[in-house]
Amino acid sequence: MTTATGTPGRTDDRAPAAPTPTGPSRRLLRLWPAAVLLVLAVAPYSAMPVPGLLDGPLGSAGSLQLLATCLLFGALATGYDLLLGRTGLLSFGHALYFAAGSYATNMFLLEAGLPFPLAALLGLCSGIALALVLGSVSLRVTGIGFSMVTLAFAQAGSILVSRNPGGFTGGEEGRAAPADLLPSWLVGIDNTANLYWIALAYLVLTLGVVHRAVHSPPAVSGRASRRTNAGWRCWA
Repeated sequence: MTTATGTPGRTDDRAPAAPTPTGPSRRLLRLWPAAVLLVLAVAPYSAMPVPGLLDGPLGSAGSLQLLATCLLFGALATGYDLLLGRTGLLSFGHALYFAAGSYATNMFLLEAGLPFPLAALLGLCSGIALALVLGSVSLRVTGIGFSMVTLAFAQAGSILVSRNPGGFTGGEEGRAAPADLLPSWLVGIDNTANLYWIALAYLVLTLGVVHRAVHSPPAVSGRASRRTNAGWRCWA
């Protein structure tokens, strides 16, 4: 369908916009994330088998461990969506900040002798601080330059970990924390469900932060500006 526009000699070949759901359909679209979250939250209580995907029942320790890992990767992918899908920046150093927070927590726990809650909080702050420092450098360039800078930082972090400076990282095998230094509700097969719920809460928090960032006034203004600029280039 071709319609005339207000500018002589120009036509608008855009397809008609898809109809916006209204009424019950719109309410269902708003409720499905809550339904999915509810199903995931009660998964540890389920004995339902999932043939072809899980070796045991849904609520077994092995299945919950696998699902918790998937939830963590889901949070990682959500961060990638914000960076690559929304801004077009391809980062090869995304996992560096996860590793920094983990190793920092381990060192605060083993070397400084801090209790686990404080060590975990300081590890989180360490990962955020490293992201702010390296991000301030990486964001000075765009495109392939940004990708190469983040790759360089990731490789530097990998080499540092593999060389095990001072015995702090444990090299390629890592460094485990003794069970007596961890809360009892995080240790043992019987408490796998708690680790699963922590991973689920982390994914929900990540989704909430990304949703807030995407719909914030600066982000909305940026998308509108890009669409306007793209429209002017197409018109020209």
